[in-house]
Amino acid sequence: MDTGNTRDPQRYVLRDEPRPFREKHRSLVWSNPDASDEIYIRKALLKGYFTILFDAFVEYGLERLEQEWQVLLTENDPSYEGVIPRTTELLQHMRTGYEQALAQHQERTRDLPE
Repeated sequence: MDTGNTRDPQRYVLRDEPRPFREKHRSLVWSNPDASDEIYIRKALLKGYFTILFDAFVEYGLERLEQEWQVLLTENDPSYEGVIPRTTELLQHMRTGYEQALAQHQERTRDLPE
């Protein structure tokens, strides 16, 4: 993801300010509010709720969510079985929607100066 490109919509996702996702979804890691972003993201993925995953997408970007999801999948933890289809499908829909939105954005801005 090229955050220096002014045409990349995900440039709005990455920022150097406090993390609203962590504040909004503190209950994901209620026993350790100082947990790393990695832990918050993985807990969100294991919840499998669109609204939580969408907030994580806005905060961290889709690539980061997909990266952490791959880590979880390689753990082969049987307790994840119930959420795997749902989270996988949600991430696929997010990827499709993001790619469609990006293509439309690029089409609309292709003739604009950078």
